[in-house]
Amino acid sequence: MALKFFISLVLLAAASVKCAKVHEHGSVADLYERAITEVWRSSDRNEDGVFSTREMLLSFANYDNNGDGRVSRKEYVDFVVHPNPELKEFSHYLFNSYDVNSDHHIDGNDFDGLQRAMDLDHDSVVSKLDFYHYWYQLLQDTAHLHGHGTHLTG
Repeated sequence: MALKFFISLVLLAAASVKCAKVHEHGSVADLYERAITEVWRSSDRNEDGVFSTREMLLSFANYDNNGDGRVSRKEYVDFVVHPNPELKEFSHYLFNSYDVNSDHHIDGNDFDGLQRAMDLDHDSVVSKLDFYHYWYQLLQDTAHLHGHGTHLTG
């Protein structure tokens, strides 16, 4: 289920990274790819090979505690750090990435921009390949913010 879409991505990737460091199983690249695959499966709800704006909306709706149709920074950060306080800085980075129009809320106005950012081949569709490339790059760029996985796995 995509209830914890973005958190699940990070947790799965982090668990994989920690496993790689501790047990020397495969490369971090391979482990990130497997983690992203699991998140893709839960995100592409209708299994059509496209991550649609509707699927993104359903994912973010879970963070909207007050039901106003927008996710505030506080709602998002509280949701992410509640189980893992070490992720506070990482959660702020993610929020800033998702808040495409920088109005301090994540809502429908941001989804089109986020979809464009994820649509790496600019064909107006976030394909599975686009999704993988976007998240792989994000995980690489932010590894230092989630302790290269160590803060995520306890």
